[in-house]
Amino acid sequence: MTLQELSDRFWAARCEYAPTIATVYGVHDFDDSLRRFDDSWLGGLADRFGAIAREAAALDVSGLTTQERITRDLLVYEATNYADEIGRRYLVAPIDPFLGPHTRLLSDTRQNTVSNSEQAGMLLRRYEQVPEYLAGAMEFHRANIAAGMTPARAPVERVLSQIDGYLESPLDGDAFLALRLPEGADDWTERATALVTDVIRPAFETYRQGLREHV
Repeated sequence: MTLQELSDRFWAARCEYAPTIATVYGVHDFDDSLRRFDDSWLGGLADRFGAIAREAAALDVSGLTTQERITRDLLVYEATNYADEIGRRYLVAPIDPFLGPHTRLLSDTRQNTVSNSEQAGMLLRRYEQVPEYLAGAMEFHRANIAAGMTPARAPVERVLSQIDGYLESPLDGDAFLALRLPEGADDWTERATALVTDVIRPAFETYRQGLREHV
């Protein structure tokens, strides 16, 4: 396995693990996806990151240039960090105003760009998954709390305040409707608005209630 091949594997795993960030970066392979929180999916990704780190660490560096050695060391470091993050669980779905699962939706979504109607349509399929995503995050929060990983009160209150602000905001400023549309996506706004009112905002309300009751 070459350094380039390992780097490609890392990038693919990284984008799959954080699909909303991949979209912000302009990688559209996962535009119809959201992070999952089940042990099987997370465990599979942790195994992939761990394997990449081990294989990169085992590379023969004698034939690598200085820049390639730096790349190899960074690859080992980053892949190990992601494997550890998943294994330790807390940062997979922290209740945090900057890193929380709600932020991945509200902040990342506002930064989305697409170049064609197919990519815009994939984002609608992502929007449809918001209830499952937030429900999975809540289940993950509760499991972490049961294991002793209780968040501090201040970030929980800030997250609740952020969600309150979103749910009280007008539709014309909604992050999920901020996309600059390409040609051929004439009905996108109508479909997205229906998802926001009937699917996304109710899911955020349920998530907010879960935080109040269980955290």
